[in-house]
Amino acid sequence: MNKALKIIGILIVLMILFRGILYRLAVEYEKIGERPAIEIEDDKLIQMIDSISRDRKIDLNEIVEISSLITRKNLRFTFDNNADENPNKLIYTRKGNCVGYSAMFNSIADYLIKQNDLEDKYESSHLVGRLRFMGVDVHRLIDDPFFKDHDFNAIVNLDTGERISIDPTVNDYLRISRISRRRPEN
Repeated sequence: MNKALKIIGILIVLMILFRGILYRLAVEYEKIGERPAIEIEDDKLIQMIDSISRDRKIDLNEIVEISSLITRKNLRFTFDNNADENPNKLIYTRKGNCVGYSAMFNSIADYLIKQNDLEDKYESSHLVGRLRFMGVDVHRLIDDPFFKDHDFNAIVNLDTGERISIDPTVNDYLRISRISRRRPEN
């Protein structure tokens, strides 16, 4: 019994340490659409972004890091389909579903790109997709309208083609900072 507990304990520790790799191996995101960007106009949110980004060299990884940090710190997940999706309001309501999380992340990333004159180098997208777990479309298994799709984000380096895809909701709760994207079929 003692040996079995040790093995279970080691397995749990390994799953925690390698959760990002395991998640990317098991879960794949497939883009089915895109949502328009929402420009940040709220002074409180602008001051927060400016304060955190000050004295940092803004590159692809910093855009992801700052956008993730502010989104994580300011939102709590809700299953409410009527939750606001506008980051200028979310900063006050502090409750978002996957659409709100991705809208907040994308708006912050867009703001950082524009403020640092990087529009010709980076592009941020708020994507709508489907999740596949071990190749199975999980949205077909759940009949609730809340689970008809799932929002996530991508930031692309236009010079190199490097792409970072992230699910801000998963990042908030599991601290997984990168996701796997399904390649479009020809």
